[in-house]
Amino acid sequence: MNCLTVRNLISAYIDCELDPEQKREFRNHLFHCPECNEEYEQLMSIKNCLENSCQEPVDFNLLEALYARIEEEKLAINPQTDGFYWGSRILMTAACLTAFFLTTFMLFPMKQKSTAQTNLSFSSPGIMMDQNITIDQPVNVYQASWVLP
Repeated sequence: MNCLTVRNLISAYIDCELDPEQKREFRNHLFHCPECNEEYEQLMSIKNCLENSCQEPVDFNLLEALYARIEEEKLAINPQTDGFYWGSRILMTAACLTAFFLTTFMLFPMKQKSTAQTNLSFSSPGIMMDQNITIDQPVNVYQASWVLP
């Protein structure tokens, strides 16, 4: 075995994942190579320190924390779910509809049928005509030409 192979197999050796033949070659290389042996000793001391450190039991329920986070995100997306929120939306819609209808009726006022009648006098050579034309009556082209400027 060379140094590169041994350095790649150090963690496998520490975790007892090598077969007996590889273990024998690994130990033989560590016996003859001081650099690899030093690296092996460093990793073993780190592993021993981590194993000996006191581990306090963690009181943390991952599922409860996940549900709490989901609820926080729901509130962040839609913070106002009370009646005031919906009331203000309905009020704003009503105000927009009222403004729409008011402007529509102001721009396009509805005329009464009696005020829509116009007295027009049509004159032809030799014939004098006095007619009342309403919007409901059909008007031919000749009559319209007298009304239009």
